[in-house]
Amino acid sequence: MDRIGIDIGATLTKVVEDSKLYRLATGEPLDTVRKIVGERDIDLRLTGCMALELPDRIGRATAIKIPEFEALAIGARVLSSMDDGVLATVGTGTSVIRISDGEHLGGTGIGCGTLLGLSKLLLNVRDADAVSRMAEVGDARKVNLLVGDICPLPPGHLLSDVTASNFAKPLKNGEFTRNDVAAGLYSLVGESVATLAAFLSKKAGFGFVLYAGGGMVDPVLKSVIERTTQFWGLRPVALPEPLFVGAIGAYSKEN
Repeated sequence: MDRIGIDIGATLTKVVEDSKLYRLATGEPLDTVRKIVGERDIDLRLTGCMALELPDRIGRATAIKIPEFEALAIGARVLSSMDDGVLATVGTGTSVIRISDGEHLGGTGIGCGTLLGLSKLLLNVRDADAVSRMAEVGDARKVNLLVGDICPLPPGHLLSDVTASNFAKPLKNGEFTRNDVAAGLYSLVGESVATLAAFLSKKAGFGFVLYAGGGMVDPVLKSVIERTTQFWGLRPVALPEPLFVGAIGAYSKEN
């Protein structure tokens, strides 16, 4: 029997069907799944924050519902070929789990939703690609107060360019552009997420952090996250197909 794994998140629906991976804008969850399944008699696996309230029978398919953290853990094991480790999923917010058993280690409301929400408030830009292009040419140091700005350090000291306070430099009447503000938003989100993930992974006894989620598709945010993880002495590991970890986990779960 054919199988489909579907991860219905707050922003995107991710689908794994045989060798195909595709994503859809999340609408009403039941309508979305009905359109995907049609009248096929298939092995339907559902996960994600919007999936657990759906009926057990959708069309001709019986739905097997898999808790989100369990699906993410399975998907991370499949994609990393590791039995254990810590996974940070950078989506609308950020969750951190252990992939051996799906234990939830922590999380934060800071994520891609924060980035886009603040870009709308501060820049009146809500398109993710547009904000990313702005951040790529901006300079976060123009809006962030750095350790080197407040502490006398020797030239070239490793801590000179480390953020002491996000968005505090405008208080000192520094000059900055809209692109610098965009870069500052990426710094705020990426550094916060990676610092949390790094400390939770260290606490669990690992020297690396696995990363997935929509944030790892954006090259600017991915770069900030990886650089910050390395600053804390851990190795960042970006999983392949970062959007589809949960859907791959649901698809791959054994009966």
